[in-house]
Amino acid sequence: MVQLKTTNDTPLTNDNKQQGSNATITLIISALYISAFAICGTLFRVLIGTLFGSYCEDPTQNAIKNLFDYSNNSFNGKAKSALFVDLPANMVGSLLMGMLQSGLVLGLANSNNVPIAWLPIGHRFQGMDAIHLAFRTGFCGSITTFSSWNTQMVTLLTGSSQGAAQAIFGYIIGLELALASYTIGKHIAILGHRYLNPLHAREADIMVNNNSSTMTPEHAHHFVYHRDLPDFERHYLTNVFYKEEAEQLKEDIPILMEELEKWKKSTEDHRNLSNNVRGDLSNIERCLPVEEDEPNDLMLNVAQQAGWDVDALRRYVHGKNSSNECKDGSTLVDDKSYRSEFSSSSPVVDVDHAVFAAVVLLVTCGLLLSSALLTEGREYTSQNYQVFCISGLFAMPGALMRWRLSKLNGKLQGKYQWVPVGTFIANVTASLISISVTVVLDKFSSDLPYWGVISLVAVKTGLAGSLSTVSSFVAEVDQLLKSFPVHVW
Repeated sequence: MVQLKTTNDTPLTNDNKQQGSNATITLIISALYISAFAICGTLFRVLIGTLFGSYCEDPTQNAIKNLFDYSNNSFNGKAKSALFVDLPANMVGSLLMGMLQSGLVLGLANSNNVPIAWLPIGHRFQGMDAIHLAFRTGFCGSITTFSSWNTQMVTLLTGSSQGAAQAIFGYIIGLELALASYTIGKHIAILGHRYLNPLHAREADIMVNNNSSTMTPEHAHHFVYHRDLPDFERHYLTNVFYKEEAEQLKEDIPILMEELEKWKKSTEDHRNLSNNVRGDLSNIERCLPVEEDEPNDLMLNVAQQAGWDVDALRRYVHGKNSSNECKDGSTLVDDKSYRSEFSSSSPVVDVDHAVFAAVVLLVTCGLLLSSALLTEGREYTSQNYQVFCISGLFAMPGALMRWRLSKLNGKLQGKYQWVPVGTFIANVTASLISISVTVVLDKFSSDLPYWGVISLVAVKTGLAGSLSTVSSFVAEVDQLLKSFPVHVW
């Protein structure tokens, strides 16, 4: 059975004959997951828009109108208020995008290689890179839409004498609320990370709290300097474990902990960053626990002169590799085992999953199409339901085009390399499609056949709505704000 990882197109084998095949399968798997999640995201956006706006045009929905009609948008998407119909969807999608960020994006110095920061580090979902991509690009990207937002603001500009002021307010509040939602999502992820990964939270507190009674400035430098150390070893060597926890570990795995304790005691006087052999100590700890390689002669000579018990560290690493289990049968959790779970050599998605995803996707598309075609009546409710179903079908090509266009981000040369050109092209293209459809519907809807109108609205809602994105846009803006004021414009 062929198995592969799906975060990128890097094949899992060095065999040149296998590379093209693996890259193609990876691309197909990613496309299947993104398509499926794009359908869900688009349908969710339409439901939110229906709840907060579209049904408000139906005179039979007075209760909903009284509760939720803050936007007052018409069926053809001509906005009458700066509070546009997709504002709640943009906020929800941006919030979820913030929650799905990695430790690196959130600035978690001691957990920067965690794909989903708020989950436990050892959680199996951490290794499902294809699902991470589908959630961010497919689901969050399709819940949010830039094209619909922009179209409704443009119609405000041309709709009345007060339209310009309303449109400016709509752009401002749309961007502010999306950024605020994304920021809240990031903070929720950080809180979740701290709650579910208490040792990492304790380590982070030690790193930033220079006035803590358990902290010296040397400790803070030490954590950053030894970021590559496996979690377990780093926490034990730098006293992140409470005394009771350390004693319990010595009871659970006495032989291993005895060797690690010997190494700790022999090196603790040289862990100050100002010590001139501090770099050699870091290199030895990188060679043995991380790379599982033998230190070179220069490192060993420094260790001998400093009195470091390298043999104890060797015995610890050998013993841990021979049996990485505690006395009660639980496994020692460390970065090494964590990284091996998500490394390129670790299969996380296979062809069977791809076949299953393809079957589910085909069944879903069939159900949406048949539901749209079999819906009787052409009243307002039936129209909305048919648009709902057809929009889900158009969401797939929109999300896939945006995903491929995102590969262009960072491709500009020189001082403009920071520009997310792929996202920009996607949003501009989708906005042009959306405004064009709106103009056609406004001018010629009475001359178009019934299914022509339904299809055009679905193109605007599904294709353009999924091709454009606010969640990725605000994530990129958030990153650019970190370099403020260099890229302020």
